Amino acid sequence: QTGAVVLAPEGAPPARRGEAVGIYGTFTTLAVLIGPPIGVALLQHVGARVVFLLTLAMATAALGTAWALREPPPRTGVAHSTSARLHPLVYFAALTLAGMSVTWGTVLTFVPAYALGLGLSNPGLYFSAQAVAVVALRAAMGGLSDRLGRVRLLIPATLLVVVGVGTLA
Repeated sequence: QTGAVVLAPEGAPPARRGEAVGIYGTFTTLAVLIGPPIGVALLQHVGARVVFLLTLAMATAALGTAWALREPPPRTGVAHSTSARLHPLVYFAALTLAGMSVTWGTVLTFVPAYALGLGLSNPGLYFSAQAVAVVALRAAMGGLSDRLGRVRLLIPATLLVVVGVGTLA
C-alpha cells in the first residue's frame, strides 16, 4: 500500500494528481467496505483457518501483482533539490498521518470488540458504513485538491477527521 500511494500520483498528469490519489483511495476504501464484514462472517461460519488461508492467498496475489509493476519513467523538467533537508511541510504531514493512523488503528482494534460486547452479530458492518461515507465524500469532492491546492485543504481535511473521531467517541 505504501508503494501504491506513491505510484498513483506519479502516473498521473500534474494537474490531476489529487484526483489520482482519490481514485486510488476509493479502491482501498472499497476493500474496507467488503473486507471486514466478509472476514467476520467467514470467521463465524467456517473458522479462523479458512480466513487465514484466504488472507495468505490474497497476500500472495498482491505480492505477484506488485512484482509485476514497473515504475513510471522519471518526470522531465523537474528540478531536484540537492539539499539534505526536507521541507517542514513534509514533517507536518508525516506527523498528521501518524496521528490519524494511530487513531484508525485504535478504532480498527476496539470497535469490533465493543460491537460484539453490545451483541451485534457482525461488527464488520461498521466499517462498511464508514467506507460508504468515505466513497461518497471522495466522489463529491473529486479533484478538489487539484483545483484549490493540497496545502490549502490540509487544515479543513484534518478538522473533518477530528470531528469524525470526536463524533465516534
